[in-house]
Amino acid sequence: MRARSILTLLTATVLSVATGTTFAADLVPPGSYDTTIPQIDEEDFIDPNEKVYFGWSGDYLPACDSGSAQRAVARQIARAVPSYYDGLEIKLIEEIRESDFTIRRPSPVGRRYCNGVATLSDDTRHRIYYALVQYDGFLGLSWGVKACLDGLDKFRVYDGECRTVRPEQEIIPR
Repeated sequence: MRARSILTLLTATVLSVATGTTFAADLVPPGSYDTTIPQIDEEDFIDPNEKVYFGWSGDYLPACDSGSAQRAVARQIARAVPSYYDGLEIKLIEEIRESDFTIRRPSPVGRRYCNGVATLSDDTRHRIYYALVQYDGFLGLSWGVKACLDGLDKFRVYDGECRTVRPEQEIIPR
């Protein structure tokens, strides 16, 4: 049915261009529209309290130091191609702190930016940056995580100094 209506609209457009006729809406002079029809105000376009996405997580994002967030970060690093981090895995994350929490700036999706110091399986310590992102899990039904070990991002997947998983005000322009 949708293809038929698109085809009808396309045919009408081609015929109007070929014959020189215009659509009825083009015949109304500017400023002569009916003022009794209620006009759309700017605040009617977006309700900031309205949920944009649907999911089971709601506005829920775990705290940076929660067990579920730490497990998700360790799991993402462990799932990387073994040669990317030279087969290293996270044993422990310490000194965890939240850098920022953003929602509706500019995206309606909530993001919690975190960092800490990760002790890896070879007992080296590296700064780790991670972002917990609302509606970024399986089918958008839960939250997801993006994590980066500073100094070990060989192919700059998260840009230099893990910039894509850090809040804007924390990044110093070069």
